Amino acid sequence: MHEIYHPSMADNQYPLEKRIAIILDFDLTLTEEYMEEPLIAHYMDNVKRAYHGLRDKNGDVITFDSPSDYFRIVDRWGEPNNGVAYVSQMLHDIRAGVFPNVTNDDLRHFGQYIRMAPGVPEFFEKLKQEFEGDCELKYYIVSVGLKEMILGNPVAKYVDGVYGTEMVSLANMYDPSKPAVLDSVARIMTPFSKSHSAIEVAKGGKENVNRVMGHNEYTLDYRNIITIGDGLTDVSQFAYLNKKGSKNICVYKMGDNNAFEKINNNKIVRERVSALLGRDYREGSMLWTYLKRSVNQILSRGCDFDPLLLDMYRKKKIRDARIKKIIDEHTEKCTECRGLYGFEWEPPRSSLQE
Repeated sequence: MHEIYHPSMADNQYPLEKRIAIILDFDLTLTEEYMEEPLIAHYMDNVKRAYHGLRDKNGDVITFDSPSDYFRIVDRWGEPNNGVAYVSQMLHDIRAGVFPNVTNDDLRHFGQYIRMAPGVPEFFEKLKQEFEGDCELKYYIVSVGLKEMILGNPVAKYVDGVYGTEMVSLANMYDPSKPAVLDSVARIMTPFSKSHSAIEVAKGGKENVNRVMGHNEYTLDYRNIITIGDGLTDVSQFAYLNKKGSKNICVYKMGDNNAFEKINNNKIVRERVSALLGRDYREGSMLWTYLKRSVNQILSRGCDFDPLLLDMYRKKKIRDARIKKIIDEHTEKCTECRGLYGFEWEPPRSSLQE
């Protein structure tokens, strides 16, 4: 599960058009909190002692009322949500003893305590059962968070691959007699590099990322990929996959008007997703229903018109009048292509339905 499995054509039970993948962000997509919060909460007294009286970028004293306040330290000097600054801060605090002697085993341990969104992890198995015998449905987590924390979470056993930031102990690597305290980074996942991971999933492995491949050589058709994220670190991936014909869904915390408005008023995100839905993966929720419908639409797809041309057409980037005429005539007749770029949204409810 650590690596992506690339089946040979002989291994595939289903043809390319019936292989479907759901690529999910982790923090605030599958969870109700940032994944590092259980670890931070465990060492909160150390955090308060180390950063007592520290002011945030606005000059306000950070009171550390909750573990998420830790990230206000990072925001003082780093670019928010860039996937790099928080890792630097954590490694500094491991060295400084704020998070004393933390190892990858510790990250896995704390990963099991992350608060998950309603319906997670049961959702993974239940949705797969809905389409058993109809298609091959796989799940991949692509996150700017820590891979080891995800692997320590109950969701790990349900997914086919995990991509995330990886920290290591160089001290232990070069001298196994030393404790495996984290001191370095082996891989950084940034918002931009999420697209690279999506390419790896579609092509069936990192060894194929830079290889020119014919359509039928791909492990997954991009049009058979559904991506779910919370919008903060997903824009680049949404933009890339949107051009390829994938379906992108943005989720927000149910009942949170501010979270809803933050995305709904963000034109950069809105233009790259097909839906803005509550973060509720339980059967009967709008997200569950939308995902089922999306999978069924993929399985019943009858049109093979190039999604990249359609994307350029929608953005008014077609320069050749002859090509534009062809697309005009096609979209006039094809209800399937006309419906590709609709937008659905779910207004905030006051609370989650139990």
